[in-house]
Amino acid sequence: MKKQHLVLNLLTFALGLLMMFAIISCGEDEEPPIVINVSDFTVTIPENPTAGQNLGTISATTNRGTLTFAMASSATFDGAFAVNPATGALTVANPAYFDFEINPVVTGSVVVSNGPVSETVSVTVNLTDVNEITVSVSDFSLTMPENPADGAVLGTITATTNVGSVSFSLSNQTPAGALAIHPTSGLLTVNDRRKFNYELYRTITATVTATNSGVSAMGSITITLTDVAETVQQRLDDGETPKQIYDSNNNLLLDLYGKNYGGGFIVIFNPATGNGFVLSDEIPGGAVNYITAQSRANSYNGGGFTNWRIPVQSDIDAINALLNANSGLLPTTNQTWAGGTCCGGGGGLNYYIATSGVGYGYSPTNSLLPVRAIRPF
Repeated sequence: MKKQHLVLNLLTFALGLLMMFAIISCGEDEEPPIVINVSDFTVTIPENPTAGQNLGTISATTNRGTLTFAMASSATFDGAFAVNPATGALTVANPAYFDFEINPVVTGSVVVSNGPVSETVSVTVNLTDVNEITVSVSDFSLTMPENPADGAVLGTITATTNVGSVSFSLSNQTPAGALAIHPTSGLLTVNDRRKFNYELYRTITATVTATNSGVSAMGSITITLTDVAETVQQRLDDGETPKQIYDSNNNLLLDLYGKNYGGGFIVIFNPATGNGFVLSDEIPGGAVNYITAQSRANSYNGGGFTNWRIPVQSDIDAINALLNANSGLLPTTNQTWAGGTCCGGGGGLNYYIATSGVGYGYSPTNSLLPVRAIRPF
């Protein structure tokens, strides 16, 4: 009987050992549950950060596996932040939210995940106020007579800023180049008096920009011109073309002849096309022979122009037709050289403008005569 009990006890003990080993084996095969440890994120920065500016890194750990990070949607600051999905680095996505005067605190949430397990991290960014630069500029308007002098002062552009000082610049000028502005004082002046011509431009406009450290404000400039009674010569001097003057008043055609224009005085004008010729005064250097006369006319640069030449017979005929119809329109002069040759022994065509009109004849090529040049406009 005792033997039977001993065998039974041994069997029971063995069975217990087997069950214990089974339990231990099962425990070794099972992985522990995933645990994520996170901390809320808080930082204080100056307002107006730039897009992509780093704010810090979300603090999170896990007992096994890999963490991923993602922004949670926000009804208040949707899109304010961005987070690196692998590292948890938090950056500014939309700088517009980070304005102390509007949002002194910007908040959001980051979801930290590891497989099916996730935790939510609260993000709080406290903003500090920054003394921001402000710039304002006033519009400028003026009514004035036409034909001011170059450099004439028109006024001063008014601009204000809360820090430092502003610089000034002009853009969108109509007509171009009419105005100039001092870059630091804002003094507005006439840059090109020819643009201040009532007959051509009734109004001069531009945009003025005041800038301080990248912050700018823009204002408008409007200058209204009033008409001033002028002679034809004054209008030419102010930059109008003969055709513009003729088109403004067809009765001014004869008034154009003999007027100074483009380095000479007008002797031929076609009102339909606006083309014509001006004749120079006698070119300095005294009387010369015919060959030298041609060279001197070709190298003349009166009025800054280089397309001068000796007149030819057709030019003289056109001038003569004008003078025969309208005596006294042009200055008088002695004989001067013109283009062309003639006569068996050789000679040069010469012409004269005198009280009797314009005429031409022939002189030996070695005769000494002064030189006048003609050029088209």
